[in-house]
Amino acid sequence: MNECKRRKAEHMQTLYCGNCGKRLPSDALFCGECGTRVDAWGQEGQTAISSEPITPSGTKTWPSSPTAQVYPSPPHTPIDPFPAVPPSTPALPERSLSRRAAMIGIGIVAFAAGGGAVWFALTHGPSTGPSSTPTATSTTSAASATATPSPPATTAPITPGTTLYVYTGHHGSVGSVAWSPDGVRIASSSGDVQVWDAISGQHTLTYKGHTSHVESALWSPDGKRIASAGDDKTVQIWDVATGNRLLTRSHADTIWAVTWSPDSGGKYIATASSDQTVRVWDSTSGTNVYTYAGHTDIVYALAWSPDGTRIASGSLDGTVHVWGATTGNNVYVYRDHSPAEVHGVTWSPDSTRIASAGTDKTIRVWDASTGNTRYVYQGHAGNVTSVAWSPNGTRIASGSIDSTVRIWDTTTGNSIFIYAAHGGTAWTEAWSPDSKRIASGSQDQTVRVWQAG
Repeated sequence: MNECKRRKAEHMQTLYCGNCGKRLPSDALFCGECGTRVDAWGQEGQTAISSEPITPSGTKTWPSSPTAQVYPSPPHTPIDPFPAVPPSTPALPERSLSRRAAMIGIGIVAFAAGGGAVWFALTHGPSTGPSSTPTATSTTSAASATATPSPPATTAPITPGTTLYVYTGHHGSVGSVAWSPDGVRIASSSGDVQVWDAISGQHTLTYKGHTSHVESALWSPDGKRIASAGDDKTVQIWDVATGNRLLTRSHADTIWAVTWSPDSGGKYIATASSDQTVRVWDSTSGTNVYTYAGHTDIVYALAWSPDGTRIASGSLDGTVHVWGATTGNNVYVYRDHSPAEVHGVTWSPDSTRIASAGTDKTIRVWDASTGNTRYVYQGHAGNVTSVAWSPNGTRIASGSIDSTVRIWDTTTGNSIFIYAAHGGTAWTEAWSPDSKRIASGSQDQTVRVWQAG
């Protein structure tokens, strides 16, 4: 086991849903089992969504000013509830766990093979070239990867927050989720990496090359390869069509995040680790191009700028470092979260701004060149675990240990929607390429695909 410092679990008082009796965290807004609102009398079954504008405190400032505008969470306005989608996973424990704690004890994952499925023997050892033995299985149907229910077949507008389907193929906390560049498939990670149809939820492939929990999995820009990394200290690149491993490289400790260079072929990948470094690799040869060692604690989050010139890394040392992607030279150190830990970073599509999130329960939007904070979004009831900028640039999504995913308007700073259907920490979220849907992964072992706008 690595020397990664462990987070203490946040003990929470017991709360029960008045409708179905499910045990919930004391700060829960909605029941993850039936969708019933539990935080206010007479409002059961309502969906938390904001329709009222926020009156910001203070004066809006731009990069020339170090003072950021703070946007608190607006009051909830009840609307129609989410469609109830019964989860197929066991009830969660009474406490909300940190991501690291949630991973402890995850063992060998059991898989059920459906009719016509072909399962291959696995190889887990390090490789410097293509694997001679397949490390993935493909299926045409799999009982352990059933989407329930299928997305509604309708051309009528779908209300934001509507759960389109729930993917239940994982048997552990979901660490990451990513859409393919063409929007046709989704990859999600837990004890393995699973690939499935983004419309139907039909499982198509399971990659089993890792020997422990997979923290991050991301498609190459051309959609032909996936890079995955995790607690076994390795990053592996594999062919999506065949499931064959193409490359394996390693850090001295857990790898928490992986990102691709945005050029069409994905020439490079970068990895962030508990060994306090970020390494940049040639994605074909495996050459370690350089190692960035500017952080003083675990590097937990990583994102390559869309224009390809810079990399942003977030750390438990409370900082975000922005540095040149080709040289590794430090450009800027952002410290406004400190002493809180940074758990998520994302770039705006035009590469001019960065949004970062952490244990101070905020999302901070700041200028990528100067480091000046523009906005501070407040509203989550717990640590913010992840953040993702929509491809069209108009919204930001954030996940939290409060079990919700919030959507923020990047122009006004308003919290415009709260998705509260998960039954545990929302570790990860990803936008579809058309910015209309979100896939969010949780401690409740599910990935929910839902309408975002």
